[in-house]
Amino acid sequence: MDPAQIKQVILNLCQNAMEAMGEGGNLTVETTFLPTRGEVCLEIKDTGCGIPQERIKSIGVPFYTTKAEGTGLGLSICFSIVDKHKGKIEVQSQEGQGTTFSVILPIER
Repeated sequence: MDPAQIKQVILNLCQNAMEAMGEGGNLTVETTFLPTRGEVCLEIKDTGCGIPQERIKSIGVPFYTTKAEGTGLGLSICFSIVDKHKGKIEVQSQEGQGTTFSVILPIER
C-alpha cells in the first residue's frame, strides 16, 4: 500500500466533506477492521447538504463536478487510487442529512 496515495484519498474526501458542510457541521473519520472479509473500512462522514441520488452514479467520473470552481478530477483520482489498491469506494447520502464515503481496502497477508 502506498501511504502517500492513501493520504491523498483521505485528504481529498475530508476536504470535500468540509466544503459540503459550509459554515458548520460534523466530520467523522472512522476505521473498522472487517476480519471475516480480510478488509479495512475507512468511513468519512459529514453532516452536509447531501448528494441527490441521481448524481451518486456519476461520482468518480472524470471531469464530473457540481462545484463552480471544480475540475471534476479529485474524486476520480480517489477512485483510481483505491482501485489500484484492489479496493472500492461506496457512497451513501441523503439530501439535507449528509454523506458517507466508505473506502474499503483488502488486507494483504
